[in-house]
Amino acid sequence: MTYEQVVKYLYSRPYGKIKLGLDRIEELLDKLGNPQDKLKIIHVAGTNGKGSVTKILSQILINEGKKVGSFYSPHLITFRERIRINGEFISQQEVVEEYERLIPIIEDMDKKGETSKPSFFEVITAMAFDLFGRKDCEYGVIEVGLGGRYDATNVVKEPLVSVITNVDWDHTNILGKTLPEIARQKAGIIKTQRPTVCGEIHRDRLEVIERVASSFSSHLFLYKRDFDFDIIKMHLDENLFDYHGIEYEMKGIRMSLNGIYQFFNATIAIATMETVAKEIPSLFNESILRRALAGVSWEGRMECLMKSPLVIADGAHNLPGVIELYRTVRSIFKNKRIITILGILNDKDIDGMLKYFSDMASEIVLTSPNYYRALEPEALGAALSNYRKDYKIVHDVPDAIDKALSLVEDYEKDMILISGSLYTVGEARKYLLYDKVLGRG
Repeated sequence: MTYEQVVKYLYSRPYGKIKLGLDRIEELLDKLGNPQDKLKIIHVAGTNGKGSVTKILSQILINEGKKVGSFYSPHLITFRERIRINGEFISQQEVVEEYERLIPIIEDMDKKGETSKPSFFEVITAMAFDLFGRKDCEYGVIEVGLGGRYDATNVVKEPLVSVITNVDWDHTNILGKTLPEIARQKAGIIKTQRPTVCGEIHRDRLEVIERVASSFSSHLFLYKRDFDFDIIKMHLDENLFDYHGIEYEMKGIRMSLNGIYQFFNATIAIATMETVAKEIPSLFNESILRRALAGVSWEGRMECLMKSPLVIADGAHNLPGVIELYRTVRSIFKNKRIITILGILNDKDIDGMLKYFSDMASEIVLTSPNYYRALEPEALGAALSNYRKDYKIVHDVPDAIDKALSLVEDYEKDMILISGSLYTVGEARKYLLYDKVLGRG
């Protein structure tokens, strides 16, 4: 099979009925020799920030000279982004080889009936763990796909540490109708006598996490109680903060990532490394950690795609993320005229998100990413009309970008913000960084 055939098949093969539990992923991995059990794993869950924390932790371990397998979801441009070794996307050939190794196992499971067919995420989780094992990775930094308790990545039995960034409204049709119910799903990654680092501060959610941690005898390290930070400076690509940790104090940490929320994510990552160092002391090296934070990059999160005019892409895709983006934009770009491109999925708090986007934008272009859950821009417009009537509709993301560029009046005072969904941001990155550069735009 070719790479293109494998990716097409992964997305189009008939998957089985939804079945709660880890039986299918456990069967897949058992037949592969349980490669996940050979890795030292940091497992990261949370409503927002889990991808950034996974990226920061991976960079720290890479700078420590370790061989690191990292697993992310979703991808922005290429499927290969999901599975990385020492920061590099796996190759097309490795995708093909991994899938061909799994084909006999998948076919045997498919024959057992609808509820035995592995899901898309179960298959790619197995591919990631198997590849990390075959490539002799020592460490794995694994981002939860959805929730935690029943997520395929929760086959991790003894993580070095479990991380829960925060708990907020998202995927309520799957994770629960109340915040404590959602917290219980996130807390499902907590394991017996393994430490947990948690950034949640709201009492209703934290009580759930504390109960689960206590029941598993997991030492819980909490943001605001055990570790914290102070922002010293925040400008585009110029960020400094102080870290007040479990045992360590670090002053004047320089960070390459942009956004108020990234100070929080970096603090979670440092606290996680402190926790890991209680078991492996050599893994907390302040100079290495500082160098990692100064150099880490993360696609689609307050990412600069163009400088003239300034084009920023941020994948804020739920209300809590949009509020943090709003705070960042108001702080860093308070003197800019902002032209916003929005494409949002249909299962989000549309009205809540649009309230903030409307307030921060001088002009708004509504669009729709090429994804089955994307909301039509006309429907976005109907919701946005509660706040303003002056918006433009352009159905395809590349055309929406061209429209926004045409609205720029002053290259110094104007900027374009692309947001609302990682799928929107992914299409924008592809168009601006590849297609337009290569003359395909």
